[in-house]
Amino acid sequence: MAEQAKKSNNLIYVHYAVVLFFCFGFKYLPPIGALTPLGMSIMGTFIGCIYGWSLINMLWPSLVGLLGLGLTLGMDTLVAQAFGNQTVLVLIFMSVVMAVTTETGAMDWLVGKLLGAKFTAGKPWLTIWFLLLVAYIAGNFNSVIMALVMCTVLNSVFKQLNVEPYGKLPVLMFLGLAFCLMLGQVTFPFLGVGLGLVSAYSAMFQTALNFAQYIIFALPVGLLMTVVYVLIMRFVMRVDVSPFKNYGPSMAKSGNGDGKITRDQKWALFFFFLYCVLVLVSNLRMLGPVYAICAKFGMYGLCTGTIIIMTFFKKEDGTPLMDFNKLAKTMSWDIIVLTAYIMVLSNLMNSPDAGISATFQMMLQPMTQLSPYVFIVAILAFGCLVTNFANNLVLTILLMPMVVQFSAMVGMQPLGVICLLFFSCQMALGTPGGSPVTAIMFAQGNWVKPGSMMKTAFTILPMLFICMVALGLGWASILF
Repeated sequence: MAEQAKKSNNLIYVHYAVVLFFCFGFKYLPPIGALTPLGMSIMGTFIGCIYGWSLINMLWPSLVGLLGLGLTLGMDTLVAQAFGNQTVLVLIFMSVVMAVTTETGAMDWLVGKLLGAKFTAGKPWLTIWFLLLVAYIAGNFNSVIMALVMCTVLNSVFKQLNVEPYGKLPVLMFLGLAFCLMLGQVTFPFLGVGLGLVSAYSAMFQTALNFAQYIIFALPVGLLMTVVYVLIMRFVMRVDVSPFKNYGPSMAKSGNGDGKITRDQKWALFFFFLYCVLVLVSNLRMLGPVYAICAKFGMYGLCTGTIIIMTFFKKEDGTPLMDFNKLAKTMSWDIIVLTAYIMVLSNLMNSPDAGISATFQMMLQPMTQLSPYVFIVAILAFGCLVTNFANNLVLTILLMPMVVQFSAMVGMQPLGVICLLFFSCQMALGTPGGSPVTAIMFAQGNWVKPGSMMKTAFTILPMLFICMVALGLGWASILF
């Protein structure tokens, strides 16, 4: 036993060495494809981080990856792009807001009410689908921040149900949240990522997509895919959901011990929902002046403003409702540093100086010899796979002209295929580097292990992709 432990300790140093090589030495190798020295540095840190996330932990490889990029970009540029990024700053401050709901027991009370409600009590699969549906809807506003919120909810669910960590249930639930959040963010063409992609399409082809047709196509497919995910959990992965079945109202007791909400919990939930409503308003242009005010504050301003107001409130015992210094100690630096690295990586992958887009185009060239129908499915599959290792937006923009061209060759309405491309390029479940949303899920170290997350993700991705293409092409043939 002692000898086995010694071998394991020795092996960990090999893992450290591999990460260091890729993050600092890979860029000195001969360029691959059209990659430039910058592109080689980017890919080197990414490969090193994926290896380290799988076999070491989430924090150390992310720090090494940031350092490796900093030596290429310059440290001032790196710090500005990583920790000056609004999403990272909001994650830091939102962690404190969420800590108030956890410390006061407000989130436990809310989750207890959900689990004990008439429509969910004793119905585990309906409860699971409902949680995924909430994530799908929440993804329309800011999927990264909503990922943090949904993780807090799911952590409370698992604690109340006494779920065993590192099993199929937590792994597939966190992957399910990521899947639904990312699908949700491209469902409506006038919000967030969906708006960005539709705007890119309009600029590229000098024509506007029909918003009504887009929603009529995307919304049913997105909702059905949340159902498909639950069916895969139940009948393919055969997840044990007995903790949901065994739930009783007594397990929801919190606060004063009788399950009733306390004054502190009310205030915690009030500020949490206030922030969520303000974020929603800041995305709805039709609200005119109210939208303009909220949009001017932005995500960071709304979050900081909420914290500032919360500091004036006291708990029932006279202590501050928002004790920032105390609550800041509960922040997960794994999530924050990992997200900072992913945000820098995403920006750099979009740079023409890296040669990454040109390399992808070289990889796709042989596929153009396929028949149009086969090519369309192949290009969607390529997007589904590569999005796990590349920036979703860059990849979608790269593939868009090919999809439109080949859909026109077979007389297909491009809108349906474009929507399927948007969905395919959101299926970044396999690695933390595919999306900040997935990165946050991988960082839930109390419940999941990165290696299990990767293995499970690449197991279910082909099934999800096949179902999405079948549903999407079938619906497109009826609708268009």
